[in-house]
Amino acid sequence: MNSTILIHREIDHELVGCIVPERDRWTPCTVFGTPLTNALTEQQAILFLQNRGLEALLDGWQVEIGSEWYNCQLAEVAAASVTVIVTDYGYTDPYTKLLLRSSIDTRLKRSKLR
Repeated sequence: MNSTILIHREIDHELVGCIVPERDRWTPCTVFGTPLTNALTEQQAILFLQNRGLEALLDGWQVEIGSEWYNCQLAEVAAASVTVIVTDYGYTDPYTKLLLRSSIDTRLKRSKLR
């Protein structure tokens, strides 16, 4: 049984993420399942997403390519896929667009948890 709860912004009902149960706490996550911060109370997790869920998508992110992590920006975001633009000059072809469709939550991470 999946206990994940989708969270929508109250003002316009925009999907801003989901909260995932973790014992007696809840982890606020992006719509594609990547944690945005440490586990909180249910109400704190909901408020975090309503206030910062969409904004967090603009933060610094990293994508795993092979066994290396590279800086990137999120270009398009959905529950089943994410398009990123590699912005890391250490990558052989910076500004490449990549479409992630599987294992998104393990191949994409925020540069910093807040």
